[in-house]
Amino acid sequence: LPETSDIIVTHGPPKLYLDPGCPYLREEISRIRPRLHVFGHIHIAHGREDVVLDAVRQAHDQVQIGWGGWGTIAWMAIMMAAARVKRVLGDGITGTTTFVNASAVGGPQNELKNNAIVVEI
Repeated sequence: LPETSDIIVTHGPPKLYLDPGCPYLREEISRIRPRLHVFGHIHIAHGREDVVLDAVRQAHDQVQIGWGGWGTIAWMAIMMAAARVKRVLGDGITGTTTFVNASAVGGPQNELKNNAIVVEI
């Protein structure tokens, strides 16, 4: 995926965001940090989530997926302390990525039931 992408649309979700999707897609989205990622394959997880994809979140996600251990947890603690210092010094939070699972169907019969999700960027 191009590093300059602001909007990414995929069929399936990244792991940990609005469903148990693909861990490799999560890595790519975390690397690129687009403003918006839209997907919809997993119907039950319809919704929206706004996430700051910084170093702390990257470490957290690696631990959640099972790719990181105690060293990653220690790194996450260091990054949390650094983020706190940046906030105190006035260096604000980096931009957020909005994840949207735009699936329109749901339920046992996959009937059309989910409302549209409107995102302003």
